[in-house]
Amino acid sequence: MAEESLSRAVEETRHNALGDCPNFQTDDLESNNSSSVRFCYGSRSSLSNGNSCSVFCKENNDCSSLPPQLSPENAIPIATEVQSVTPHPTAQTEEVQAANQDLDRLRESLSKTRRDFRTLQQSNTKAVEAITERIASLETQATDMQAHQRVVQTKILEACYQSVDNVQRDYRAMFESHLRIMTEKMLKMEETITTQAARIRSLEDSSLRTNNAPSLRMRTGSFFPASHDIKLAEHGLSKNTEGVLLWKITDIRRRRREAVSGKTPSIYSQPFYTSGCGYKLCARLYLNGDGMGKGTHLSLFFVVMRGEYDALLPWPFQQKVTLVLMDQAYGRHVSDTFRPDPTSSSFKKPRNEMNIASGCPLFVPLSTLDGGDYIRDDTLFIKVVVDTSDVTRPDKR
Repeated sequence: MAEESLSRAVEETRHNALGDCPNFQTDDLESNNSSSVRFCYGSRSSLSNGNSCSVFCKENNDCSSLPPQLSPENAIPIATEVQSVTPHPTAQTEEVQAANQDLDRLRESLSKTRRDFRTLQQSNTKAVEAITERIASLETQATDMQAHQRVVQTKILEACYQSVDNVQRDYRAMFESHLRIMTEKMLKMEETITTQAARIRSLEDSSLRTNNAPSLRMRTGSFFPASHDIKLAEHGLSKNTEGVLLWKITDIRRRRREAVSGKTPSIYSQPFYTSGCGYKLCARLYLNGDGMGKGTHLSLFFVVMRGEYDALLPWPFQQKVTLVLMDQAYGRHVSDTFRPDPTSSSFKKPRNEMNIASGCPLFVPLSTLDGGDYIRDDTLFIKVVVDTSDVTRPDKR
């Protein structure tokens, strides 16, 4: 294809440009094995002189290096050569072999990479399996530890509860023991006090009969101290047999001073009865409080006394009791109602002159007592009501 184009170009150049140049040699062009486009120039003058046709070829149409006689101004393009580059067969074979070797190396590298990948994949699978087994083992251990922890916590709690129960039991036993001892001491003291009070009343009666009351009063002071906390309020009042006590307490300011100083912490009311042959009862008042209410509250208690008809009455005492602080202006009374505890010694059949008092150590705050209309003309009223609707009356059997 290239040779045909070259021949045609040479013929056209000979005919058009050189005319009848007999010495024009095309062998130079045809035998040229250049690998690129070249331009051939001939000199008309040299050709007309009959000289052999001089041909110069220059790559890329650059005529700067042409001889002077063939300068670009007088140069005539003769032909354009287009040659296709044809690699040498031996060089082509070596390149193919090198390419094939490179391809073999790449294939070998790819095969090795695949083997390494499979090995790594197998290793990863084993590692994942090992990790999974380890996680399952750890979960099992965690579950076992949680179960063990629950067992340990349960045992610790049981031990704590047992320890607390033991302490409570020991404390309860100790408290009951001390309470029993104190109760016995109190009973003995009350018995002694009751006996002394009876002796005082007997001596007072005797003194009235002999008209020698001053000397007898002096003698009574030796075995019934002025600081004693019991003053029975029996002043010749008529016997109350309705189960209701209305107790008028006078000279409150002085009595409170004595209560605060400890000279007379408490006072007793006159006895009252549920019926003519019923229970004998009274009230006990602490104007400065007692126990947990000392110094802050008015404490009011209910007392079961030994009566003449106790042998005919049912025991323990079980009638409902209401304690009332009377409001002397607007009827805003303060009251507290309770049902006796049948297991308490306070409500069993009295063995002494009176049982241990039972009631309300926090009956009324002292601030309420002072701020209301409960005290007027230095006088206070206390009311005690016993429910006698179902009481047993020996005289009605």
